[in-house]
Amino acid sequence: MNLFAIKAITRAPIAEIMMGVAPCVLLLILGLALVMFFPSIALWLPGTMQYR
Repeated sequence: MNLFAIKAITRAPIAEIMMGVAPCVLLLILGLALVMFFPSIALWLPGTMQYR
């Protein structure tokens, strides 16, 4: 939905907007894959906290 809002504001073609957003989406997918295959990445910080 944000893509269409940006398109309405800038009047740029949707393909151009999608090409600009593609690197961000790829990084998000890479981060998700890392956390899925190595869950210890997401659990490291909570594991360092001391529970009472």
